[in-house]
Amino acid sequence: MFSDVAYNNQADGRNVGVYAGAGIGKAGKDWYHNVLKNKGDWGLSYTYAWVEKDAVLSIFSFSDINAFSTQPAKAGASRPAQSGATNIASHILRADYVLLPNLQLTARAYVENVLDRKISNAALTGNPTLVRTQLDAILKF
Repeated sequence: MFSDVAYNNQADGRNVGVYAGAGIGKAGKDWYHNVLKNKGDWGLSYTYAWVEKDAVLSIFSFSDINAFSTQPAKAGASRPAQSGATNIASHILRADYVLLPNLQLTARAYVENVLDRKISNAALTGNPTLVRTQLDAILKF
């Protein structure tokens, strides 16, 4: 089991983040750093994240996800999106398996919702839930 809490005392509100979860398997306490080493090692985990808008810098929090964009970009304009991942509640499921020595396979599923749609920088319409899957093959040499 693990948890992290963020509190931004410089913000007037929307300044709390919580990250909590549990995992089983060979990865132990450090399942999220790809530490499996031996053929046949595995790990399963679940994480819940609640990150309010001003809790942390969104540019560093899930920075590879531009979430909740539902409108096409206008000519010459960037596509509207909620870059990074603050102002979200997220469920993350993860499975890891070492198929061969030095080759780890990882599958993740993210189910995310915006906490406060009124303050999002995205044009949010339609389904408020974003579901993403990610498959990784990690080769260590």
